Amino acid sequence: MAEIKIISYDNANSDTARVSIVDTIPADETCVFYLGGSGIDDTDKAAKLATIVSREILSSITNIPNYAVAYDKGVITAGNGRVNKTAMERQIQFDRYGQNILKAPEEQQNIYITPDNAERVFRQSIYPLIKKNGRLITDKLCLIADGNREQIHQVLDSKLDKTAAKLNLTDADISIIKRVLRNRTVAYSTHFKPKYIEDLFERVLLPRITDINGNKLPTDVAQRRIRKLNILAHCHGAYVATMLAEKMQHKMQELGYTKQDIDAIQSQLLVVALAPACPLGKTKTQFISFTSAYDDRVLRPKNWVSQYVQENRVCDIDSVNQSKNNSVWNLKTGFLDGKNGDVFYVKQRFVLDDIDGEKKISWNEHNSAHYESKNFTDDGRLLADISRNIIVSGIKNSLSQGTDFIPLPPIDELILDGKNDSELSAVFKKLKQNGHEFLKTVCEYAKEKLKKMMPEPTMVRHRDTTERL
Repeated sequence: MAEIKIISYDNANSDTARVSIVDTIPADETCVFYLGGSGIDDTDKAAKLATIVSREILSSITNIPNYAVAYDKGVITAGNGRVNKTAMERQIQFDRYGQNILKAPEEQQNIYITPDNAERVFRQSIYPLIKKNGRLITDKLCLIADGNREQIHQVLDSKLDKTAAKLNLTDADISIIKRVLRNRTVAYSTHFKPKYIEDLFERVLLPRITDINGNKLPTDVAQRRIRKLNILAHCHGAYVATMLAEKMQHKMQELGYTKQDIDAIQSQLLVVALAPACPLGKTKTQFISFTSAYDDRVLRPKNWVSQYVQENRVCDIDSVNQSKNNSVWNLKTGFLDGKNGDVFYVKQRFVLDDIDGEKKISWNEHNSAHYESKNFTDDGRLLADISRNIIVSGIKNSLSQGTDFIPLPPIDELILDGKNDSELSAVFKKLKQNGHEFLKTVCEYAKEKLKKMMPEPTMVRHRDTTERL
């Protein structure tokens, strides 16, 4: 059974639109391709996403092909022994890109490990578990090995031998722990590189960077073909887009493209992601994201920004319910650029639901993929408008491609709509300013948290003088 299906949605008449399943997307076709969340597990759900794109984005544009992907239920929801599929795949992706810098509130049980990071993983994750549980360690531990497993375990064995005395462990204890660690190691390449990523890549992206004989293309031809593909993503779909970008980079290296060629080609792939469950600012693609601080369902990296957002969201909802809609968190809509993710953020996309007299975060806050809604907040409407403008601008650039390659415009041009350009440019300038202020606020928050985590300085008496150590 195929792990994914690609559906084609006929935009010609949205009221009687026809949906068909296709094998591939033509290599030189201008199109929109939607990578939905993990809940898009049948063709009817994929068709609903394509309908939204058709009615709320493409209604004013020349009819272009409109595709969406449907995942097979088995590859999305099935567990594999000790691990759960998609949530763990996304969490491991944060680990791989070095974005999980804080320890989870609960002990980390699923640990990403490579030959290069094995010493650090032992020190930060495995040693504390052994110190707490001894040779029992934990029956929930899973080491996810990316690379040579024997090299990894050689490092772990060496560290165990060196710390045995400090941990008060006998030779028998050490032997048991080494066996447990080996038995509880699974291969990243086997369990956390979904086969449907390879399938999608071969059916959608590979034809745009190779000729009919499977050889690399002239750079400008590959740029033009990639530029004609406009990817929309939601939640898990953003993870998929990131994995596709990885696969694309590795394949182009195999094909003989230079690093400069690879960067130049990947920069022409536009990905517009809503509620992205993936590392941001880590690919060479033009990956532009939109997210809400009130979204309490999306998986985020374990870092200071996520912790700051979560604490303030909880306090804000509590205040709204206790003080008659009195919000205490004044988070200004903003934009974080470059390595910070090229992400537009708002505090809240949708108005709160009123359930039995209590305000609750709306189901739509994470799940709605609409660009039009009467339940948008003003900030949510702004987010949708900017997102739509970027998608439309990207499509228009795709349609302008002819014999000569025309590069994708920068973000400050993509946001324009040709009618309110001066106003939109001023808004974007303010959003960037708000983003800088937000990062300063988070930095101060992190400093205060770290200060409280530090032990109190010891006071000693020396020559009738009190000194701080």
